[in-house]
Amino acid sequence: MGFMEAMRKMEDQSCNQKTIHVLNGQAMLQTVKENQLLLDDTVIAFNEAMCTHQTNFPIFTENFNHLRAKGHDVTLESYHSVVLQALQPLFDTTFDQIVLWFGKDVFCQMNVLTLLAYFEQAGVKAAIYLATFDEIMDDGVTLQQMRLGTFRELYGTVLIEKRQPNPTGNVILDQAIALFLALEQLDNPIALWIKQNQELTDNQLVQALIQQFPEYGYGDVQYQALIQNTKNNAKDK
Repeated sequence: MGFMEAMRKMEDQSCNQKTIHVLNGQAMLQTVKENQLLLDDTVIAFNEAMCTHQTNFPIFTENFNHLRAKGHDVTLESYHSVVLQALQPLFDTTFDQIVLWFGKDVFCQMNVLTLLAYFEQAGVKAAIYLATFDEIMDDGVTLQQMRLGTFRELYGTVLIEKRQPNPTGNVILDQAIALFLALEQLDNPIALWIKQNQELTDNQLVQALIQQFPEYGYGDVQYQALIQNTKNNAKDK
């Protein structure tokens, strides 16, 4: 199913249903607005990177917000402005349907896991759909209805304890979890690649890593941190 087709399908399905669409970040939100999609529904962005830094439970509480802000090295006020304010419709309004639009990469799937765990925590009763894709506006969108019940525990196992869980049965999520947890090893594929290309500047490394490891979906900030960690670990040996 193509991206536009999937969005129009959800638009049709949301007739007479109070629907909110949660997109992975501002860039995707801008694309949807520019193409005048989902005009009759509430559309918001989740501006987080749950694949990085420590997290805790319950999600979106003051303790959680403080920890995430500290990890991102921003003030609590900035975290509220960038992340929480964008999610306010989700907190304040009861919807019949929630549609998540996220990529298949690690970055996106850890955000998906966090949102699904939050929905369980909050006792959300809405029908929840997940649309996954490789690139925005490309063909190959997978659309499925999600059943809550296991994601809060999975969130704790993967994102807090950093342990390998039992398979979920969701191939895309399982692959993303395996890739995410692989980075806990000192000699993970990204660290090894960085060590093998030390002649490159940090900026060159970042751009090369984005191309070399698209399955992670990481950007400049995430790769700069991984480069620094790899160099620090090498010094400690």
